[in-house]
Amino acid sequence: MTNQITKSCLIIPCSAKKNNFKGPAYKVYAGALMNIMNTFDLPSVFSHFEVFFLSAKLGLIHSSEVIEPYELRMSSKEKDIIKFANCHRDNAQALLGQYTQNTNTLYTVLSKDYQKAFDEMGLCVEGQFKQVEHFRTARGIGDHRSKLKKIITHHLR
Repeated sequence: MTNQITKSCLIIPCSAKKNNFKGPAYKVYAGALMNIMNTFDLPSVFSHFEVFFLSAKLGLIHSSEVIEPYELRMSSKEKDIIKFANCHRDNAQALLGQYTQNTNTLYTVLSKDYQKAFDEMGLCVEGQFKQVEHFRTARGIGDHRSKLKKIITHHLR
C-alpha cells in the first residue's frame, strides 16, 4: 500500500513584481505572496499543495507552467472581469478539474479583483472539493501574507 499525501489546491494571484526571465511561474512571480512561499522549503510546499496562480494575462496556470514576464494587472471594472472570465473560464475549469480527484481542500488567497474573477469563472463547483476556503476578509496584503503563511504552516506540520 502506497503512503500517498493527499494534496490541497492553493490559488494565489500573479504579482506585479516579476523576475526578468522565462521560467516556471513560481520562479517568475516575485511578489509578496511568493516571498512568503519562499520562506518555506519549496519541495515540501509542492509535495503538500498543487499551487496555481490566477494570472491577469494568462488565466489560471499551474505554478510549474513556463511563462515569460509581462505587465498586466487584473482590472477592477466589472465589465473587464466578466470579459476576462469569459475568455479564461474553459481552460481554468479544465485545469482545475485535473486535480479535483486527488485533492481535499481548495484554498484561495486572492485580492478582491482576483477573487471576483475567480468567482465569475465558476471555478468552485459544489462537491468538487471536500472543503473550500476563500479568504475574503483581508484588509490588505499583510492579511494575505499572514493567511498564506498559516495555511502552509498548518499543512507542513
